[in-house]
Amino acid sequence: LMLIKHLDRAKIQPYLCVLRKSDWLVNEFDLCPLFVADINSFKSVKGLLGIHSLSRFLKGQGITIVQTHFRDASIAGTLAAKFAGIQTVLGTRRNQGYWLTPTEKVIQNYLDKWITCYIANSHNTKLWQMETEGVAEDRIHVIHNGFDFSVFDSIPADVRQTIRAAMGIPIDAFVVTIVANLRSVKDHVTFLKAARLVADNCPETRFLIVGEGPERSGLEDLCKDLGLQSQVIFLGKRTDIPQILCASDVGVLSSKSESFSNAVVEYMAAGLPVVATDVGGVREAVDDGINGFIVPVGNSALMGKHITELLNTNSMDRMGQESRQRCIERFALKSMVEKTGYLYERFL
Repeated sequence: LMLIKHLDRAKIQPYLCVLRKSDWLVNEFDLCPLFVADINSFKSVKGLLGIHSLSRFLKGQGITIVQTHFRDASIAGTLAAKFAGIQTVLGTRRNQGYWLTPTEKVIQNYLDKWITCYIANSHNTKLWQMETEGVAEDRIHVIHNGFDFSVFDSIPADVRQTIRAAMGIPIDAFVVTIVANLRSVKDHVTFLKAARLVADNCPETRFLIVGEGPERSGLEDLCKDLGLQSQVIFLGKRTDIPQILCASDVGVLSSKSESFSNAVVEYMAAGLPVVATDVGGVREAVDDGINGFIVPVGNSALMGKHITELLNTNSMDRMGQESRQRCIERFALKSMVEKTGYLYERFL
């Protein structure tokens, strides 16, 4: 959405094509023309007709570049572009395929011959794609996720107090936050076990879990088993992430697999030190011991130790400042938009 919003309209006219509609898309999205292919499954006649309909739309609008995102869209978009006679198709790699079945991997490999180049959102994912998919190095371009720092410009100075008061959190308590969908790959179990260790050393600490998903009930039960129900707050799906981060002290990523974490960039933009598992492009954002700490996947003991260390020493503010500075230098929205626009022009 940020890419669509900020592309130079003097050079590029974007169109958003989606497989399935939502109320928000239909009622609120107004950044560019929208096309809904109405594809829910590739195993049905309706799904095949949806690809045909998408192909006709691309051809009818005179589209010259198709860029795909995620698994289903890469299948539908690549095939539709091929049928429409479009020569330039940009694929994206924004995860490292932990969910791909053997059949889906075969499909991805088959479609590869129609992909002009790929955009990976971390150098780590580029290496992963070269090693696992056999894609040549010069066909993969790294463009990190960009962040719009202006979202913090309109936040009131007293937001820290306001957010904490709304949640019943004392202003002098430490707040440790994780922003992630409640799915097994995000490994909130490790986060909660680390939280138990932190609470043993800093009893007044509160832990915010922002996100929704199928793991919620199990995680709530684990909170009770760990005796953390009074300290862990499940916030569910929220649209005020920047405000919540302004009320936090430490940001955490506990995932088992990532390509490049948007949450980590958001933590850094908010000026928070980060404790993150060693997945995907984390090391391209977090300099271990400088603006946070990197721990092995599943190591709740070390995660808890580093969070406690941040809370109990005077390094938290300094590391938070380092995070903010690194975020500005490495993940500016302008850089992401310009690099993507350059690729469009280059391959035309």
